Amino acid sequence: MKTKSLLATATYVSLLLAQQAMYCRRLTRRDLRILIGTLTDHVDLNRHLSLMKVRSDPTCPLCQDEEDTALHLLMYSALL
Repeated sequence: MKTKSLLATATYVSLLLAQQAMYCRRLTRRDLRILIGTLTDHVDLNRHLSLMKVRSDPTCPLCQDEEDTALHLLMYSALL
């Protein structure tokens, strides 16, 4: 029984990945760069810029509470 469940899960996951890949293929180069940058946290936010030694403070300029990451900006920054 576990084998059938595992196979169904693997099929579902591969179908989701295929749909996401098709979505990404339709994006413009600019939009794909923004998406990949956001997913990998390689965007012009304070945390990444401080790792590159462009900025000295990785803190969010909006809330001054946590590091300025893509996840923080999209999910936790209370001022958005």
